[in-house]
Amino acid sequence: SISVYDWSNAERATALRCHVALQRLADVNMQLHHQTELLSGSIGLRAYEILQGMELFYGQTADERMVLPHPTAATYLMVLRLLAKDPLLASPHLAQVVVERMQQRYDELPGQLELQPNVVHWNQVLSAWAISSTEEEKSFHAANLLQRLKQREIADASSYSHVLRACARSDMSPKGKKLGAEVAIKVYNDMKSRTDLKPNSYLFTFLLQACAYISDPDRRNKISENAFMDCRTDGCVNSHVLAAFQSAVSPEFFQRTMNRGTDRLGGDDGRDVAISTLLKRLPKNDYRNATMKNEFGW
Repeated sequence: SISVYDWSNAERATALRCHVALQRLADVNMQLHHQTELLSGSIGLRAYEILQGMELFYGQTADERMVLPHPTAATYLMVLRLLAKDPLLASPHLAQVVVERMQQRYDELPGQLELQPNVVHWNQVLSAWAISSTEEEKSFHAANLLQRLKQREIADASSYSHVLRACARSDMSPKGKKLGAEVAIKVYNDMKSRTDLKPNSYLFTFLLQACAYISDPDRRNKISENAFMDCRTDGCVNSHVLAAFQSAVSPEFFQRTMNRGTDRLGGDDGRDVAISTLLKRLPKNDYRNATMKNEFGW
């Protein structure tokens, strides 16, 4: 007999419903960003399980009554972003598995051009190394992935920024700090050699935070100064950059740097002047391209 079941209103799994569930997870993740003790489990892992369920429908044939919940490029990106920001899950390895599976689907499904991973998807893996990983060699792993993206000619400014953020957050051990500082210097110098990419305030902040891990005071002061002067030249100085520079160098060096020339930006004691005051004293050219969306500098 002919079924009269109303498929159009059936409570079946659809890509839209799966996306709504993923968005709810993202909303919860934002609300409880600093309250991870309230979470009963890993949000990133829940998102990954939803993706796995959707992928089970690959290879199955739908008819006019039913649209199968195949994951789209948007699905993969939502899952990757949740993995990258999950405070309870060391997720960079899992995030990389997701992108590689996405590539596999693209290779297996002719015509599904949107499933080809791009730099936005790979940058989420780099973000996972920066945010959620506690491995002391996180900066090294992130830099290796950046090298792979460079070989594919898809690495962008955000790729470099994510790697430098991983370096800046490598303070879990003395080895992590040392590796983070050296990787940051190498990655920044590599980016400087590229004429197609422009640094921003985020990148310089992460670079200076990583420079603070250099053990030799003289070398730390010199490299940090060079980075700060590059930042001024590029017009990217904001309050975060100034604070990171102040924290990276010695008080006396900071004072001399800010009082160099005729401006005497730091007054009699540059370290005693508030960051917000110092920022206002800088020439406008120093922050012409800076990210300043709020009072915190972002």
